[in-house]
Amino acid sequence: IAAVQDAVIHIVGDYSVSNGTGLFAHAYSASGANIYYSNGLTVSVTGTVVVSQGFAVARQGANIRSQSDTIGTTGSGSVSGPRYYADGNGVIFTNGGGASYFPGSSAGTTATGGQYI
Repeated sequence: IAAVQDAVIHIVGDYSVSNGTGLFAHAYSASGANIYYSNGLTVSVTGTVVVSQGFAVARQGANIRSQSDTIGTTGSGSVSGPRYYADGNGVIFTNGGGASYFPGSSAGTTATGGQYI
């Protein structure tokens, strides 16, 4: 899922992520774009998904906002790589979901004004 240059993606239904390697991120938002996860949906992971930067990445003033109850932790799979990455004033909002809200095998990070809320 990628949103760039002020684009908006609003995810309103359940979906599954399966078997991916060499991915930069699963959800990537940059240059003022926004990705919104609606409340009550579930994202499940099957197989092994490998991300290099993070499962969720917000850069250059972009946002990822999730109201969803469950992201990526249901299903039979796993995510290898960081949970999130935010930089350049990018914001990832999990509605109080905490540092382990997004799936991943390592902690997420922020840099250069990036925020994880």
